[in-house]
Amino acid sequence: MNTLISDDHSAAVLSDISMEERILLALLYPFVGALADNSVDLTLIILGGLTILAFFFLCIGRLREEEALAVAQGR
Repeated sequence: MNTLISDDHSAAVLSDISMEERILLALLYPFVGALADNSVDLTLIILGGLTILAFFFLCIGRLREEEALAVAQGR
């Protein structure tokens, strides 16, 4: 990631990414806790499913970016 960020802005961008991760976790933990209070098995299934979905969406996004870059470069 550091190769994509200019040196002038790297500290600010990395700090922003860290803050967004913490906010997401702060919002997610209460929901996961409430769900785990009801059923730990269901919680693990849901979290596993969300992880798999996120993986596929990130892979699809990366493939689209690579295809767009290849088209822009005339490959």
